[in-house]
Amino acid sequence: MVEYFKAKPTGIYYKVENGNVFYLNRAANEWRECQCYYLRDIRNHPHYFIKVDDVPVA
Repeated sequence: MVEYFKAKPTGIYYKVENGNVFYLNRAANEWRECQCYYLRDIRNHPHYFIKVDDVPVA
């Protein structure tokens, strides 16, 4: 199952897939593995990460 989140202050989109966290690199228009956040960080900080249904990709 894939879940999408958006960081409130930065607007960066994150994707959680099979326990791995990826971020959307807008310049390259691709998902890259995130080394600074873990699934527990995203789930434990709902005031910082908003769950979204879909990610608008241009």
